[in-house]
Amino acid sequence: MIHPDDVDPALRVRGVVAHDRSQALWTVAAVARPEESLADRLRLPGLDPDRRYTVQVRHDVGAPRTEWAPRAG
Repeated sequence: MIHPDDVDPALRVRGVVAHDRSQALWTVAAVARPEESLADRLRLPGLDPDRRYTVQVRHDVGAPRTEWAPRAG
């Protein structure tokens, strides 16, 4: 289990990386508004910097929310 230290305190980031670094599973959750309006890039430690990975958003526990509050109207 990997818990990166250098992320915005408003984020909870956890990951598991395969021993050969061929694949990983990460959870990124916002638990508050980010300190900056645009967060820095999120670096996921443990991955091979010379490898290209395909990122997929999983919807196993429901669709991700990308807004802080529903839009009026």
